[in-house]
Amino acid sequence: MKSYYIIPLLFFFTACAVIFIDDISDTKVMVVSPADGVISETASRSFLWENVNGAEHYQLQIVSPNFAAADRMVLDSLVVGTSFQLTLSPDQYEWRIRAVNSGYYGQWEQRVLRIEDPSDIEKQEVILRNPANNLFTNQYALSFSWDLVPLAKEYEIEITEGGLQVVLEKQSENAFQYEFQSVDSHYEWAVKAFDEEGKSIRSELRTINLDFTAPPASQLNAPENAAVFNENTFEIDFRWTNSAGDTDHYIIDIFKQEGGSTFSLAGFPKKVNTNALSLTEEDFDRSVQTTYLWQVMAVDRAGNEGEWSDSRNFIVQ
Repeated sequence: MKSYYIIPLLFFFTACAVIFIDDISDTKVMVVSPADGVISETASRSFLWENVNGAEHYQLQIVSPNFAAADRMVLDSLVVGTSFQLTLSPDQYEWRIRAVNSGYYGQWEQRVLRIEDPSDIEKQEVILRNPANNLFTNQYALSFSWDLVPLAKEYEIEITEGGLQVVLEKQSENAFQYEFQSVDSHYEWAVKAFDEEGKSIRSELRTINLDFTAPPASQLNAPENAAVFNENTFEIDFRWTNSAGDTDHYIIDIFKQEGGSTFSLAGFPKKVNTNALSLTEEDFDRSVQTTYLWQVMAVDRAGNEGEWSDSRNFIVQ
């Protein structure tokens, strides 16, 4: 079921934008794991559920011992996606989840879970927190962290570059700082947890991409330089290209120059995720003929900003 919200927008005249929001108020999340009533000594838990159509994210709550008489709120988080990992201490828990969007909350699906005192580290899991997997960054210094593992007395963090070991560090804490030396390189990292007898478990392998190379300047395609737009023009389409293969987004600026000063159009510079943008006449002041300029800058996944493109101008009458 869809609900309809009419939101008035004021330009030079009153317009209406219709936003369609799925009514998920009667919907329950289908939980995949863990099953209701699970009793386990595995403290590292993966909470999995099926996607709900119309959901923007999911609210996940975990308390101890139960919601009727909660002594401790362990987690209350909005999750994007259909999974969440967490290491829990031995205790009795209740947890629940519901779908959420900008207009509605779904129904709670509630489960019981008990974590018992662990007896074997090999039944546990090392859950990595930071950096995220397949990170692209232009920062040399990074912070590494992971969940504490029951029975673990020592952790070993390993970082490799091209199969060659860069770091092999043992410590008792679950956090580590490292400053990389290479530029534009690919790294892999993982963490091992050891108990007092020397038995160990290993985390998943994650990747880090150091990138300090800025993308090239973009090439403007449309509109043509010195294009004229008047009352017969209903839309202005801006398009451009960039030869970089790892562009994350673009910054477009539309501005005018008066008396030696530059004035950007309201809302600009603007971030756009594609290589195109459309504006209508209502985005411009047409009370007087004005010449505008526009230019684009590419930003890659590591956050490197390219040079501004050559600027073009257009006239709004």
